[in-house]
Amino acid sequence: IEDTIDHLDWRSGWSGNSRIRESFFNLARLIRSFPENSQVVYLTDGEEAPKLHAFNTRDLSQFQGGNDWVIVGIGSFKGAPIPKLDGKNQLIGYWSNESFALQPGIAQISEANIGTRDDHVAGGESDRYMSKLDEAYLKDITKQINGIYVRGDSVLNILSAMKKQKPAWQDKADFHLKWFFASLAGIIFSLRFISIKQIKQYVIKRRK
Repeated sequence: IEDTIDHLDWRSGWSGNSRIRESFFNLARLIRSFPENSQVVYLTDGEEAPKLHAFNTRDLSQFQGGNDWVIVGIGSFKGAPIPKLDGKNQLIGYWSNESFALQPGIAQISEANIGTRDDHVAGGESDRYMSKLDEAYLKDITKQINGIYVRGDSVLNILSAMKKQKPAWQDKADFHLKWFFASLAGIIFSLRFISIKQIKQYVIKRRK
């Protein structure tokens, strides 16, 4: 797990839409395809992109598979600008409001622009898009899927919530006994050179 986290890269993120509700269904299907059971820790600021409306709001009332999922709310209520990096991970600016001014249901990614870069950035501080934590929304959808919500401002809180998850699976680990038998053999071998008379003399000295 630690190795996987170390190799996470921002390029792995989908640069189109967040679609949190929709991703729950995709994630549940993916987990069912795994050879072993898995648990989910889902980190998000709770922002749906594109914005939800009557025709793109996925119903979660019949959702199955979210029991014990840990939904971690990240970000702040005040909000913060989103850095925009180039292909070499160098900061070129911040995402602009225009980048997120999408019509309902319209994605940023299409067949026409897939694989291309958009280096447009905010012209000034007032034009920067501010990512904010929508905790009320996250608590609502977490309740709908029977998950566990925790704010991500404390690693200890996240770990505590993860401990409440049921073990995903159990595995048998080999326990090597070579060292034990080798140590026991060494002790027995050493005892051959210690006579009973020497042991009695040692005990008498200890009593004195």
